[in-house]
Amino acid sequence: MSQPLAYRFLFGSLLPAVVLLVACGDRDTGVDVPDLQVTTSTTGTDLDPDGYSLSVDGDQGRAVGVTDTLELTGLTSGNHDVSLGGVIENCIVQGENPRTLNIVSGSTAQADFVVVCGPLGGVMTVTTVTTGEQPDVDGYALTVDDGPARPAAVNDVLSIGGLAAGSHQVALSGIAANCRLQEDNPRTVTVTAGDTVTVPFTLDCPVETVSQWSPMTSGTRFPLVGVWGASGSDVFAVGQSDNVFESTILHYDGNAWSTQLDRKDIVLSDIWGSSGTDVYAVGFDAFAREPALILHFDGNQWRDLAGPPVDPSIPVFFQAVWGSSASDVFIVGSFDLDFGDHGSVLVHCDGTHCAFIGEPQVNFLSLVDVWGSSPTDVYAVGNVNTPDTEGDTGTILHYDGQTWTTVFQRDGVHFTSVWGTGANDVLAVGWNGVILRFDGTQWRSTPSGTRQFLYGVWAAAPSSAFAVGATGLILHSAGPGSPWTSIKVRTEFLFGVWGSSAVDVFAVGQGGTIFHGTP
Repeated sequence: MSQPLAYRFLFGSLLPAVVLLVACGDRDTGVDVPDLQVTTSTTGTDLDPDGYSLSVDGDQGRAVGVTDTLELTGLTSGNHDVSLGGVIENCIVQGENPRTLNIVSGSTAQADFVVVCGPLGGVMTVTTVTTGEQPDVDGYALTVDDGPARPAAVNDVLSIGGLAAGSHQVALSGIAANCRLQEDNPRTVTVTAGDTVTVPFTLDCPVETVSQWSPMTSGTRFPLVGVWGASGSDVFAVGQSDNVFESTILHYDGNAWSTQLDRKDIVLSDIWGSSGTDVYAVGFDAFAREPALILHFDGNQWRDLAGPPVDPSIPVFFQAVWGSSASDVFIVGSFDLDFGDHGSVLVHCDGTHCAFIGEPQVNFLSLVDVWGSSPTDVYAVGNVNTPDTEGDTGTILHYDGQTWTTVFQRDGVHFTSVWGTGANDVLAVGWNGVILRFDGTQWRSTPSGTRQFLYGVWAAAPSSAFAVGATGLILHSAGPGSPWTSIKVRTEFLFGVWGSSAVDVFAVGQGGTIFHGTP
């Protein structure tokens, strides 16, 4: 039956227009298409109870369940880094994480994160507790089984989770030689799933020092008056005959001492270097027109080094050398004139030339040693002795990079040596057991416990200083305020001391004597 005209008019003729409107509505519904759809799926046992965190380009993230779908809008077109975080240690994200996705406007990028979880393991809490006056400066390293080393401070707490139930080997390494560990190391620790086991490492680090002095064969009978080294296996010593004008330079290579130089007509008093291939020995040439003598070792041979120009009528004698670097070397000594007049000389070498710091002064001051903490913090010690007075006046000079000034003088004191560990810890020693210590503010007398003459001083640190003297005496101090302890290693006088560390020390003296101090 044919439809009425009115029906066809109302519906039949309007049908195409209605279809068109519906089609247009489908193309623009007003609903945003998500830029990114992320799904998470998790399998296994002991799943993460609080889900994960989804982050885009390192933002704060948003929560997403262990099995979930999350849609994100408002992302700009281009590459974005998408990462799944908050994953507990017994779960592993399969594939790349984070991963880079390309966002295209009007379409939806898809990221599927698959997470697999294993049985929940145990937790190991490792503690390090360190006591003592000399703790390890760089801490320790902790390893569990064959895993990577983890840094551990001297007093620390480290938590290691996700460990499978059962036995694990735990080890602490990087322990300084002076530190003693109370527990077994390594040791086996049993971990129970879901539980925490505490693993303590308790260490005591007392000040490390020499406990024994062993004689060494020097190969000479000359009195050895100075010693210095670039390391414990690269050590130099100078000696001078007590019968004729002749001196020797010895070298220790870590195995034995050998003679590097034996030269007549000279007297060497001291030795120092910036390295094993830049070493200075100073003294005087007994028969030279200008007696002041500087020898330099370049790693191959010893050569005479030109000193500062001097008046031939003023005989200069160098006594000691020290430097802060190869281009900053100080030499001190004295000169003698007729009728008992004498005075001090101070020289600076820049690695190429040597020149006097000021003109020699007829001040009756003979300088015998020099040491500094920097080019602008240098000390020289010596003694004033005038022809018309008896006894000495011990004197300490200080150089600030511009000027030498007298910072200490005391009658009845005769200084022989100076050394320090820094600007606030300097030691000066002398006859009759004299020891003075500078704390950055003033020089104070320190009881040495002896009246023996002291001829040399050296310190590895404020907590470990050594002085040597008459009749084979060796003193040791464990720090400012600590008493000096003494030991006699032999009857021969000891004149010089130096070490590469607090437990690697060399003392030299009469008759070619060399003692090696070790733990």
